[in-house]
Amino acid sequence: MLRYRKRPLLVEAEQFLPNMQDRAWPAGVEHEELHTMTRLGEMSEAPISNWFVFTTNNGKVNILDGDYVLTDADGVRSVCARKRFEDEYEPWLPAQEALAGPEEER
Repeated sequence: MLRYRKRPLLVEAEQFLPNMQDRAWPAGVEHEELHTMTRLGEMSEAPISNWFVFTTNNGKVNILDGDYVLTDADGVRSVCARKRFEDEYEPWLPAQEALAGPEEER
């Protein structure tokens, strides 16, 4: 898994791309369907909406195609929107780790 940093935070990141057949989804991502109730109180057969959710320590949050699942140094996982991730994070190369001071490793 690639590592990225948001000064001075270092995280691991996996991009969620649900239509890529050759990549597994990040752990914790699930597909959910929204069904309606019929007049008789039964679930409709066909879903009216499909979406993806990610389970965090605080419950489930929506995750969109292209969003990132981040894991911080303490193992806490969260979702970051693609645009925010691309604006605020930069790749962290292994060679930089040897040059980083202790405050930059977290």
